[in-house]
Amino acid sequence: MPSWSRLSAAIEPADHICRARRIWEDSVSDNRPVILITGACGGMGQACARLLGHRYRLALTDMDQARLDILADTLADEGHEVLVRIAGDMGDITVPATIVRAARAEGRLA
Repeated sequence: MPSWSRLSAAIEPADHICRARRIWEDSVSDNRPVILITGACGGMGQACARLLGHRYRLALTDMDQARLDILADTLADEGHEVLVRIAGDMGDITVPATIVRAARAEGRLA
């Protein structure tokens, strides 16, 4: 009867390979999930977009459409994929639903 340590050693490398392959496939295809960032034009929003934009496709929202467009264009120039950019006040009950609906139309949400 094989010991658990030998069995796990035999299985573990394959598991790491599968996990690495999933991460790689997600990073090079449209299978990457969409992440929604609210307050995207602020310092924390921009930092999150840049950090998460390497692994996720981006849906951005903020109050000011002009600033949002500038940020989205800048992020696209940096190599990030910005799918959604919608300005609006998250305090308005219709805005969050609109943003989530638009992001979901682009793919699965993270």
